[in-house]
Amino acid sequence: MSPGRGNEPLLPIHHMPDLVLSEATTAQDEQSTANSHPSWGAPLLTLEQYKAREAHQRACVFAQAPRRRCWVLTRSSDPVGTLDLVSHCETFMHDALLVGGDGVVHEGVCYSIASVFTPEAHRRRGYAAAMLKLLADTVIHADPGAIASALYSDVGPTYYAKQGWHLYPSISAIVSVAGQTSRSPADASSTSPLRLDGDLGRILDHDRESIEAALVERSARGSAPLFAILPSWQAVEWHHSSSVFYSRVLGRRAPNNVGIQIHEGTDTDSATGSDFAVWKHDFKNNDLIVLRCRLTSKRSASLFIAACLSEARLYGLVRVVIWDPSPLLEQVDEYLIEVEQRNESLSSLMLVGRHGIGSGANAEWCINEKFAWV
Repeated sequence: MSPGRGNEPLLPIHHMPDLVLSEATTAQDEQSTANSHPSWGAPLLTLEQYKAREAHQRACVFAQAPRRRCWVLTRSSDPVGTLDLVSHCETFMHDALLVGGDGVVHEGVCYSIASVFTPEAHRRRGYAAAMLKLLADTVIHADPGAIASALYSDVGPTYYAKQGWHLYPSISAIVSVAGQTSRSPADASSTSPLRLDGDLGRILDHDRESIEAALVERSARGSAPLFAILPSWQAVEWHHSSSVFYSRVLGRRAPNNVGIQIHEGTDTDSATGSDFAVWKHDFKNNDLIVLRCRLTSKRSASLFIAACLSEARLYGLVRVVIWDPSPLLEQVDEYLIEVEQRNESLSSLMLVGRHGIGSGANAEWCINEKFAWV
């Protein structure tokens, strides 16, 4: 958003009785950050550090407009550009696919909603629900390129379901570092590190193609509509930027890679044909978070867990967390892997337009991994 726009709304204003939804001005965007600091930043980060974190992540390509936008709900009686925000949120745009039961591939975007926040003085008045309804009706459903909207609930399973976002399974695999065996040197030679400036972009491009091919093949065998958010280099960079920021603030070792490539057989030079994993170092919670992984064999799954544990030990992290874990992990018996239903970041989806008319209940959400979280 350009500061030169002053206090003018960046999009046409959409009204409900006494309420206005608009895209935030620069000042309103900054105010939304200040509003949420006591709940989401303190006490670990000062207000200035919290603002610096937001600025650091918003410098990433994934967080540039129009992929990332801030929305504010205000009262129609307040002046345009008011900083008295009754509710606010962010949207991020991922590339996505929906493969219908007829095998037709619909390509478009998924609006991922984040940072839904209502200041204390305005709570328990239905403002967040009103904001979400306006956002869905006048922005998301109005976008001809939109396939779906996703969010991850930290307020239980029912609130967002009542607003039209259907609850989906939210399964994680947890591998505690303590007590697990170390990887042998022979295993280490079967993997190589991935960095943002290396082969990662080509690997993820190939992964996107493979995801689409797999969904089309499944659809041909007969299935409900299949939905997937597609991984991207830009999303990985955005997640990695958080790791870099917290490493500086907390005085931790800065991460120098974002994952591993796993080599099957003797094909160690391919930039696209290998299994892989991409992760982030969550220094705030001391977890190694797997953002995306592709595993095609028990051997790959075993090497994947071993590499994750090695990386976690190197950076003083205590757990490995894997969303929507591969069934191949069930075959890995040399490590203790616990699978659990999450009670936060609950995956929720709304299909839009002709693809679902506001409900995700009739589609299977595939590749529901952490790279898509915002």
